[in-house]
Amino acid sequence: MTEELSCSQIVERLQSGPTILGLPQILEVMEALQTIPEGELVGNYSELLQILEMLDESYCDSGIFEIDDSSKSRLDACNRWLADVAQRRFSEVEERRLLGFVDDFSTTM
Repeated sequence: MTEELSCSQIVERLQSGPTILGLPQILEVMEALQTIPEGELVGNYSELLQILEMLDESYCDSGIFEIDDSSKSRLDACNRWLADVAQRRFSEVEERRLLGFVDDFSTTM
C-alpha cells in the first residue's frame, strides 16, 4: 500500500484480501492511514473503526507473535499517531474507543 488511499479504498482492499494479515501488512495499513487527511478520518469514523477492528483481529491472532525491534518501533510510531489524532480530533467517546486499539496494539509478547 504505497499509494495514498481513502478509508473506503482501504476497507475494500482489506475485505477482498486474506482474513488474517501478517504484521508487515498490518503495519502497511496503519502507515497508509497516516497519509489520510485527519478531516477524512473524522468524517469516516465508522470506516476507520472497521479498518482498526480488522487490523486488531489480525494482530491478536498472529501479528503479536511477529514483533521484532524494527516492527516494534514502527508499531509504536503508529500508536503514537493514532493516540494523538484520537485526542485532538475526536469526541471523548470516540477517543476512548480509538485509544482501546492503541492499548491492543501496544501489547507485545
